[in-house]
Amino acid sequence: SGDGVVGPNFDPVSAGPGTAVITYYFEDEITGCSEDASINIEVHELPEVSFETVADICQGSGSITIDQGSSTSIGTGIYSGDYINEAGEFDTDNATVGQHEITYVFTDENDCVNSTTQTINVILGPQTPTSILVNRPSYCSNNPPSDGTIKLISYGIDNIHYWYANDFSGSPIGDQKTIIIPAPTETTTYLVRSETDCGNSDSLTITVTVHPSPEAAFSFENGCQGAEVSFDNNSILTAEIDYWTWIFGDDTPNSALEDPNHIYAEPGTFDVTLRVFNEFSCYDILEQTIEIFPTPQAPTSIDVANPDHLEYCSDEAVDIGQISLTCQGPDNDNGYFWYKGDLDGSSIGNSKTLSIDAPTETTTYLVRGENDGECGDSEELSITIIVNPSPEATFTIQNACQGEEIILTNNSTSSDEITG
Repeated sequence: SGDGVVGPNFDPVSAGPGTAVITYYFEDEITGCSEDASINIEVHELPEVSFETVADICQGSGSITIDQGSSTSIGTGIYSGDYINEAGEFDTDNATVGQHEITYVFTDENDCVNSTTQTINVILGPQTPTSILVNRPSYCSNNPPSDGTIKLISYGIDNIHYWYANDFSGSPIGDQKTIIIPAPTETTTYLVRSETDCGNSDSLTITVTVHPSPEAAFSFENGCQGAEVSFDNNSILTAEIDYWTWIFGDDTPNSALEDPNHIYAEPGTFDVTLRVFNEFSCYDILEQTIEIFPTPQAPTSIDVANPDHLEYCSDEAVDIGQISLTCQGPDNDNGYFWYKGDLDGSSIGNSKTLSIDAPTETTTYLVRGENDGECGDSEELSITIIVNPSPEATFTIQNACQGEEIILTNNSTSSDEITG
């Protein structure tokens, strides 16, 4: 009998900590004699044991020491359970993903044992993306995507992937498996990886190549019909040029020369186009307008309206008054310029028909095609109006008496021989 005695057993829990007195009473059934004996049993308190919550553990992070089990008593604690040894070293490399029950057993100096359990959750570490795609892997700098964006797509087990441009030094540019970002203006490498509390996975990369585009440029001067025009190619080249194409705008064959010369058969304005292509098939197009001036055409003939006015005597000039000179030729009426005597002075008129005062001396008139000096002058034609000097009649009379001979003296003058 005594505290904690239940039948033939002693229950220290019922007895509680302290000294328990246990009495054994014996009675002889035959003689009726009896006697008892007592002993003291010391019941020690169980050590207090605690096992704090263990944060999620990443699979594959090596051996992790579990030290959250503890007691305020003096003694020794050990761990037990899957993937853990007595010292508390938990093997994350072999542990399966999920929950594992771990027991902490503590034995104090009185060999009293107490234990508690805790659940450890093993989570999957970050998984490397399996593949990566981009909708526009390359383009020319002057021909980016029409909407100004590119789409990056990654595939893998994890639900979230983090994207970076060129390296991991900056902040992520996106945290989804599919992101749409502004199209880069220069070649850029994009990196993607999974990031969790367990760290970062390996990364995959993809490069968007932005090829430099050429910049078409050329210069020229307006030219003349039938004359060679030089085109100077001033294009800015950012890579090797594959070829050039010149379109002169006059339905003649194109040119693949870098700096071509071209002859326009007709005057007018023409749209000249230069297309420049580089080794990446990037191209640029520039169109400019050139003006081709008509080349002056020589007159084909020259006439006097009245053939009698080609030659006359000087004293007839007043009566003649005006002489009409006419030239024929392919140029417009105002494209022909007349000169008196030579070409050194100013023009005396510019039309196909010219009225002049009848000259009083022999004079040559010249006519040629001109167009304000843009394309030079044509060959000239000339016509000469011959003005013969008229004689000047004069004589003297010597007075005489009736019946005497009168002497008449002819004093007339002429630059030519007197004929009568």
